[in-house]
Amino acid sequence: MTVGRDRFYWRRVKLLIEQRDEFWVDPDDADARFVEIVPREHWAKIMGETATDFGFLKVDPQRTAIYYEGDRRRMCIPTETMTACVGEPIIDFQGKAQHYAAVVSASDGLTDVELPFIVLGPPWASGRNRSRRRVEELLARMAVTAQPAGDDDAPTNAPTDL
Repeated sequence: MTVGRDRFYWRRVKLLIEQRDEFWVDPDDADARFVEIVPREHWAKIMGETATDFGFLKVDPQRTAIYYEGDRRRMCIPTETMTACVGEPIIDFQGKAQHYAAVVSASDGLTDVELPFIVLGPPWASGRNRSRRRVEELLARMAVTAQPAGDDDAPTNAPTDL
């Protein structure tokens, strides 16, 4: 992961989302975080691109949910469906922890998902310590109450491909 690559995807995804008729996460929202989803099976591989999606993540304490608006999918994860939310080091093919992920696991009773989110920026800088701090900050935001919101207008929690 490099700063140049991250900025490229940030611009690309931001423009793509802003062209949609509606979106769940505004890329210009100060509380939105630019993230990539890197499945666990990609962590130790040498690949051209390990991420399966890039997008913006927002924790919404009023609706007790986490919203994700990406270039390929969008998701609403109600906190009551979350089964785990932990920070984990991403061990590369050399056995070193290069980055950290906020790994969210959720289940709606029918489907179990694991979503490792890596917070990219801005501010634009790379490094293991910055990655760890960004994940810790995101996990603190995710420590919202898991009470149902009771909001019938909230988007469905099913991931959708875009």
